[in-house]
Amino acid sequence: MNADPTTGNFTLDGGETLGSHVTRSDFLSTPIGVMSKVLVKNEPWCSFSIPISDKSISLSVFFNGETLDAIHITVLGTAFGTSWNDWSEEKERARKIANDQWLISKGLTPGERYLWGFVWSGTDPKGGLSCAVVRYGTERVER
Repeated sequence: MNADPTTGNFTLDGGETLGSHVTRSDFLSTPIGVMSKVLVKNEPWCSFSIPISDKSISLSVFFNGETLDAIHITVLGTAFGTSWNDWSEEKERARKIANDQWLISKGLTPGERYLWGFVWSGTDPKGGLSCAVVRYGTERVER
């Protein structure tokens, strides 16, 4: 998967592109959209888990109606735990660092505001997980 820091677009290994220009209808009409699974559906919000060839990350998209609002990326691996039974704050802090490194490797800077939106990376203590968020538009998520 590649990212374009000037547009905020992500190109998946199969050639599909995700970015602020992609509507929910567009997404669901693609092969990757057809294979995705609904995470949460609370209209107008709906999120999907996307199956990707890179098994070292988890990728989810969040729509507000037809508008792609955000992409969540989480680095996976046994070093960060594989279930709640081996979860720890220390492992989530390590995952946060790995998420930051993944973003940087794609040319994106955590905490940076871009013309198309912004990038956030952190740990959600209530949810017990760390993730990177690419958010489209001008609103900023504070956690």
